Amino acid sequence: MIKVLLVEDDKLVRKSLIASFNWKRFNMEVVGEAKNGEKAAEFLEKYNVDLLITDLAMPIMSGIELIRLVKDRYPGIFIVVLSLHRDFEYIQEAMRLGAIDYIAKVELDSDNMDQTLDRIKKRINEEVNKTQQPLIQNVSNGLIVIFEKLTDDNRKLLTTVLKEGEIIFLTSDVILIPLASDIEKKQSLQEMAAISGWDGALLIIEIENQSYTFKQLQQLVQQFKDSILFYETSPQKPFNSRKMEHMEMTVTDLQDGEVKNMKETLLSLKWIYSQKMLDDILYELKQMKLTKNKLNEILMMTVNECHRIFAEMLPVNLFLPETFKYWYEVEEWLTETKTNIYQTIHKKNISNETSKSILKSIHLIEKQLGENITATEISKQINMSRSYFCICFKQVTGVTFHEYVKVSRINKAKHYLENTLEKVSIVAEKVGYKDVKYFSKLFKQETGILPSEYRKKHKKE
Repeated sequence: MIKVLLVEDDKLVRKSLIASFNWKRFNMEVVGEAKNGEKAAEFLEKYNVDLLITDLAMPIMSGIELIRLVKDRYPGIFIVVLSLHRDFEYIQEAMRLGAIDYIAKVELDSDNMDQTLDRIKKRINEEVNKTQQPLIQNVSNGLIVIFEKLTDDNRKLLTTVLKEGEIIFLTSDVILIPLASDIEKKQSLQEMAAISGWDGALLIIEIENQSYTFKQLQQLVQQFKDSILFYETSPQKPFNSRKMEHMEMTVTDLQDGEVKNMKETLLSLKWIYSQKMLDDILYELKQMKLTKNKLNEILMMTVNECHRIFAEMLPVNLFLPETFKYWYEVEEWLTETKTNIYQTIHKKNISNETSKSILKSIHLIEKQLGENITATEISKQINMSRSYFCICFKQVTGVTFHEYVKVSRINKAKHYLENTLEKVSIVAEKVGYKDVKYFSKLFKQETGILPSEYRKKHKKE
């Protein structure tokens, strides 16, 4: 996937570019946008980018200044300029500095937008092919070096081990080193591992026991590059190596059932009471090698479930970080979340098993909010006496069973009022109140306003 950064001071033009082009069709993804060269430079310091599409006339830092900076610091990034027809002299200067193509802004309103991306994709392939040795057909022994960023400093360090002519690019920041023997491979690995001062993490893949065409290697790298850097590197271990067989396992398609089972396991929240269960989940989750987007989706569902169940009990709000750069951060976040919840709800005079039963009762309450819920019925479903259940429920949650059900119903009603257009009477029924007047009275007691007023206020906000 070609990662794209759009730089344009006109927000409407940026949004038009993002929305109008069929990026996926050409194996591209817009990963960021910036309103000037300075903001773009800040983005490039934090994130990987393969293609920069930039306007030329911008405040603070112009497109020409940005191109010079990128060519100096990130020589592997391809650059395309946005322009008006009257910018012809600037376009010439940009092309002289290393831009591979340009997009005239009038193309944004044409019927040939796909042709524009197709042209840019071909130009990128041409540039990549220029760096490839035409005699390389099949590779059965060698190394693939994946850089978090192939900066100018990394390139200089690389040339202390290799000659420029031996550096063959698979992508803008992944190189191939074909080798004749295992001895050469071992020696190259040792030399690269001995180098200190690499800029960011890098991972070396050892090719052996199987022959690959150049195109096959490119396709494999495009599939596993981001995933393998995420799961196999960290600041504590910036240099790592793996066998090619391990990489191919990374791109194996998962069955929908496996992902579904993982979601159900996490959403059960049973891991909050068992470190071993959490360790098993983390091990299995890492082996699945989910994409960052899919992983974030599952983690967001998990934190929402934790918040939904435990929000009233916890002293601080739970939140999911904006992004995880390395897998170990996911492990730390889930472990910290477990610890915070467990320390809050676990009471010394209540066993783990009893706490788990109360957690199960909370899940049952959430599923039955639209029904006539009683402590008697819920205690039967978890095999506890009513009196002991009520005592333990209050000790764990901090409120009585009746109060918890009432608050849960009001919170559920808020959700319906915010996200649906259903009548208040329908909302009342869905959260267990057949008498809409009683529901409205109770809602006002809890929130200070009537349900209809709450909906209007939310819409305004």
